[in-house]
Amino acid sequence: MTGELNPIIAEAALCLWEACLDAGNPEWRKGWSDETANAAALVEQYRDGWGSFELRHLCIRLAPECERVWQGLNDSDRDQMQFDWEFCPAFVLFCLDWETEPTLETDLNVRADAFERVRAFISRERLARGN
Repeated sequence: MTGELNPIIAEAALCLWEACLDAGNPEWRKGWSDETANAAALVEQYRDGWGSFELRHLCIRLAPECERVWQGLNDSDRDQMQFDWEFCPAFVLFCLDWETEPTLETDLNVRADAFERVRAFISRERLARGN
């Protein structure tokens, strides 16, 4: 490996991978809104079509962008959500354009309104769960 491993980016990649695995678990999707469950189904479809290897590497390549979006949220937003259990699933499900097919050389597009999408996801799911 060339260069030093950035532990913050490595953690982001692992959290993204975990969110992708969770998205494919029907038990995990049970408590979510229909919109979230439908988004999770797209992630599962991608994994089934492209394989776990490609999805893991996609998570590695997207980790710096994930961290950029996280750091772009204001302190109040970050204080109200957990990075691994709330933000990363929101990033995976709603900030990435799963409907455009990436290739081995290109990644999924991060939507321009990623910050707003994360905030909306957290608000919507908290309301749905009564929190």
